[in-house]
Amino acid sequence: MDQDTEGKQAMSKRLFNVLGDIGVNRKVVDLRRKTWLTIEKQQTAFRTISISCLPISSLHYFYFYSQSEGTTTLGMESDSDVLCHDYETHILLKLSEWQVGGKYTDNFLVLKNKHSPPQHCNLQILRQDNPLPATLDMIPNDFKHMMEVDMEGRLLLKSTRLDELSKTHFGNEYIKKGPSRSMSKHIDFVYALSCIRRPDECMFLFRRPRPGHWPTPAVLAKAIKTPTYLVHQGHPESCHPELEWRWSTPLIERLLIFDLNMIKLKVYTFLKILRKTYFKPYFDDRLSTYHMKTAMMFTLESYPKKIWKKNNLLQCVIFCLTTLRRWCRMHYCPHYTISSADLFVGKLKKFELPRISDMLLDMIENISKYVVDISMDRLGERMLMLSRPKIPILNLCTRYDNKLIILQRCLEMLLIMFFHSAFNLRGSKEESALQLKTKYKKVESTCHSVKSDTEDEFTKDAFSMLIKSLNFFIASVQASICIGSQQDITEEIRVQYQNSMDFDLSSGRLKYSAMLYCNGKYEKAASMLEDIEGLLHGDLWQLSLQKRDTFRPNHIFLSKALDIPVSKIVKTSVALNVTFVFQELHCVPKHLVYEMYKTFTPEDAQQYKICDGYMDSAIIESVPFLYYLQYLTYRKLKQHDKKSAALHKLANYLDDERNRHGYVETATNILGHCYKLQNRLDLAWQCYSRSLRLFPYNNAARWHMAIIINKLIKQ
Repeated sequence: MDQDTEGKQAMSKRLFNVLGDIGVNRKVVDLRRKTWLTIEKQQTAFRTISISCLPISSLHYFYFYSQSEGTTTLGMESDSDVLCHDYETHILLKLSEWQVGGKYTDNFLVLKNKHSPPQHCNLQILRQDNPLPATLDMIPNDFKHMMEVDMEGRLLLKSTRLDELSKTHFGNEYIKKGPSRSMSKHIDFVYALSCIRRPDECMFLFRRPRPGHWPTPAVLAKAIKTPTYLVHQGHPESCHPELEWRWSTPLIERLLIFDLNMIKLKVYTFLKILRKTYFKPYFDDRLSTYHMKTAMMFTLESYPKKIWKKNNLLQCVIFCLTTLRRWCRMHYCPHYTISSADLFVGKLKKFELPRISDMLLDMIENISKYVVDISMDRLGERMLMLSRPKIPILNLCTRYDNKLIILQRCLEMLLIMFFHSAFNLRGSKEESALQLKTKYKKVESTCHSVKSDTEDEFTKDAFSMLIKSLNFFIASVQASICIGSQQDITEEIRVQYQNSMDFDLSSGRLKYSAMLYCNGKYEKAASMLEDIEGLLHGDLWQLSLQKRDTFRPNHIFLSKALDIPVSKIVKTSVALNVTFVFQELHCVPKHLVYEMYKTFTPEDAQQYKICDGYMDSAIIESVPFLYYLQYLTYRKLKQHDKKSAALHKLANYLDDERNRHGYVETATNILGHCYKLQNRLDLAWQCYSRSLRLFPYNNAARWHMAIIINKLIKQ
């Protein structure tokens, strides 16, 4: 048994440092939190405008748990947890709370009696015109499958209401796990309804006696103002789980975690590492991170403040494991914020609890051995290296290296979520350019409101960048309208272009150059393209926003990005891919228009996935598009030497295997087009063939090959 107090304290200090090295330190935790909370604001701003695939369009997004808490490491490979809250629905605890009109479109009455399972209730549907129960004949046929009449004749909302629609929408990608409905193992979407007034069972945290120093009165004062949610999940042991909804308090839990200092965050993160290393192989996620979090929070409030110190980290871990073991022996795991709920129910079988208890006891008694045997993030090796510095350990990432890797992932996620979401607002081809412009103007206004309402400089800076990109898109759509109707581009549009095209290093400028080319302003386009080429540098990061295999930023870029605002690093060193939607048709070189019709065969359509929203758009990386535009422009200007140089640069770019990322098939197709314009149909055919080998489905190369065949037949 580990009774060496001095040895345990020394090991605690080493573990404290090792956890800092693998990303559990104040700077990285703050970076993760700022990133995900900013994404949260952006997603909510966009969701209030865009149309959801589900029958819920009025959603607020919240990102919870590991990523937004900062309680994860690279080796943990944590997923993202998203709660989508419908803010136009009114949940009533009493019929007297019924409201008409205003911001609420639906009213549901919570039904609960002595037979209701803990943490669960039913939802009765009420009429919209007065506070009376609705009947099935009042419900549109399209929504009747979401309701059921119970034995007492009450019309209840089913917690399975979104299942069939989710299956249809996500297809083979559909994953159901607890209340989550998603299309990827890397992200859990939980759709929820909120209740502003808290039910009695969710007052547990505020009414029960708490012996310790935590949570503080200030945190509790904030917590009691947060809404409580109902999520789509019935009780696992109920006769009718499809009619039951589960109470959830994620905003309270987030406030509690955000209140923890670094020693407590490291204890919690290490508990998660222990769970994933030693318990997950036997119990999967049935013994979950949530069990560890609950044990941590009850332990925190039960033990004195003075024990939570750097040299006592392992003992604090032991105290948390002891709390969890006590629950296993009791066959009961309480919920921290909701009364009477047993977190073991529906997760772990009773016969498994003694085994978990034995494993916990052995871990408590031999904690040192368990620590050094952890392979995740090479934690055990790192501990040995600190205790025996003469032992050589190869290829071990330093704290700085890990910080740069995490920075890259946070920056990549922020940019993808920001700009990919903006791209996804575009709607269908049937949506007119004017309709799209109106939608984007509304989004831009919402983003301005978010920016003005927040005090966080990181969020303000990120939204400034986003607003510029939205303004630029509006200018591009307006220019397309002008060119399509053979009108001059107005001075107002030109100014809007020029004021907003520097949201990144190159993609905005390239789209402006493409507009000039399509409008016959070849001299201006050529000058602009020369300026863009002059901006390129060795630390440039070409980033594909549509979740393609993308280029990786180099060490110098990431070192700069550590201390520079997001908008500045994007403006000076990030080349986003160039994306044209159908409403920008008249600003697109004609050859690229074929990319908007890349779904060519029934087999192509079968390969289509819900995340492939780019299928009806033209997308290409910045650097190859620059060379292609140069070729087209110099060809129009009859500057043959510069035209040949541009072709040579494009060919060399694609010959370099380091550039086989992003939309390489589109880049290969434009090289083929250049050869076709050179009347080298043999080389053009080779390019299109190579493009199809790389991406055999949903590839516009089929069109170009058909055009070549048609040309040869007519000769």
